[in-house]
Amino acid sequence: MLSRLVEIPEGLEIDIAQALKMQLTRSARRFLDLLPEDWEERITSRGNLKQQLSIVMVMLLTVDGDLQLSVKVLEETLQRCVTEGLTRCELALHNSRRKAKLELGADAEGLPTGTLVIGRSRLPIHPSTMGLVPPD
Repeated sequence: MLSRLVEIPEGLEIDIAQALKMQLTRSARRFLDLLPEDWEERITSRGNLKQQLSIVMVMLLTVDGDLQLSVKVLEETLQRCVTEGLTRCELALHNSRRKAKLELGADAEGLPTGTLVIGRSRLPIHPSTMGLVPPD
């Protein structure tokens, strides 16, 4: 039923069809958000509903209060810094317009360290996180 909901009827102008699809997709996703996670998974695993609704699983790190960072973004930024030989790279926080900078260094034992700089705040990344998100 949900997959049929996000189908766009033929004959609509492109602008109207795109706006309608966005609104119907948003409504379907809001409905799914109300369900228990296992129900949502069962429903969206049918057909290609996850693709139709652009549902993507994202592993997040909470860095400070409500500020979150995608593990994938952290890994990609770390890789970019190492590849380009930089000690500081910009990255985007999850579901936020705020930007952060990742500063890389090493501790006294030579192990990699990372610090997120968000505005005037400096938030060290836990050593276990740095170990689990290697740049190679």
